[in-house]
Amino acid sequence: MDEELLSLFGRLDVGGRKIIALLTVIWTDRLFFEFLYEVYQEKILLGERQWTDGDFNRFIAAKRAQSPKVAKWSEATLKNLRKSYGAMISGAGLTRLDQKKRLITPVLIDPKIEGYLRGHSMLNILAALTGVRK
Repeated sequence: MDEELLSLFGRLDVGGRKIIALLTVIWTDRLFFEFLYEVYQEKILLGERQWTDGDFNRFIAAKRAQSPKVAKWSEATLKNLRKSYGAMISGAGLTRLDQKKRLITPVLIDPKIEGYLRGHSMLNILAALTGVRK
């Protein structure tokens, strides 16, 4: 996290801080970003209200076809990954659980965070979080 974002973090409400925490994961985990961009964003764009294990499984199947490294991951690893992704997305307020369903709850990104992302040419991340295309 650079000084600008660190300073911004201190001036935001809890929801904004959660988004910044999620950004730190996005910047360090490319597969997580791709999940948000390819699955979560697409769900928002299509007006779908939840994401399922099947969505995750289709995403992973595509990544297995693209990467020998991902192709070697065990089912236990994938189960843990799915749980971790779900927890991070939910923790940031992008989904909520309702009777074991992961309901999509698109968030309004604080304008200061949006400005930071735009100013640092991170429109793809903004799109992944909001469903708004670049």
